[in-house]
Amino acid sequence: QINDSTVNTPDRTIHTYKQTTDKNWIENNTNVNGKIYIDNDTAHAQITTTLPDPSQLAKPLSKLAIVDDYSNFSKYADVKSVQIEENGKNVTNQYSISVNSANGTITATRKDASSQPGGNATMLVEYLIHADTPSGTQLVNKGSVTLNDETVPTPTPSVTTYKPTTDKHWVEGTQNVDGMTYIDGDKVTGRVSMSLPDPSQLAKKLTNVSISDDFTRFKNDVDYVSAKVFENNQDVTEQYTITNTNGIVTATRKDPSTTPGGNVVLEVVWNTHKDLANNTQLVNGGSGTIDNETVTTPNRTIVTY
Repeated sequence: QINDSTVNTPDRTIHTYKQTTDKNWIENNTNVNGKIYIDNDTAHAQITTTLPDPSQLAKPLSKLAIVDDYSNFSKYADVKSVQIEENGKNVTNQYSISVNSANGTITATRKDASSQPGGNATMLVEYLIHADTPSGTQLVNKGSVTLNDETVPTPTPSVTTYKPTTDKHWVEGTQNVDGMTYIDGDKVTGRVSMSLPDPSQLAKKLTNVSISDDFTRFKNDVDYVSAKVFENNQDVTEQYTITNTNGIVTATRKDPSTTPGGNVVLEVVWNTHKDLANNTQLVNGGSGTIDNETVTTPNRTIVTY
């Protein structure tokens, strides 16, 4: 304003920018939040963020950092690898990556934030779940993305772990006869069982299902007769490859990806030798394996007469 004359200026605008973040557990480009992972298997987590168009910024970015916070489950998993992508291109070498296992964080900081391309950035983390993680443990993951001084947290999705349970018994029909006495020359039957996860709840399809009976401690006292496999009380022997090698009978599912939930049982029959010393103990054990996780059974004993 000069004296009584007022002249208006043109209106000028600026725009603010707040990044959008997301966080997911992912397998083969599929969101698997809330699903189940088998112990001793790898799991993949992903953080995504939008990036501003650098040509529209008033000044170049001074900081771009992505943080994955796995402190909730750091005692149950180890970080195997970290990869950063921008608009689908691997640019890990353009970031400084720090893994702090003590506080359970992974920080990826762009070496030159001013040269970020706009679009989106993704942090991909591969974890290895410990073999001794209790079944049913929830792995809750979270993170954040910082542009300059603005930090935006991600959602906090979770997945759950699964450890199969196994057992071993000597049986006669449906009766448990652990600790009982058999006459030399009798036919004896051992049964190994393992729980199976619900396939509809798995983060990824199973790659290995096998169940074994270990009779190495009495292989010289018996003759192997036969083996059968049952899933949920149905005879599915033809769906398994059965081997008997050096005192271990192993049944391996031909197509583990189609394994039903419930349980699997390996039933092995032997003939005891007729010349065994009185009170010879036949100590039997076994194991069950799902993917990379093997769980041994208790040992069970019968006695000869």
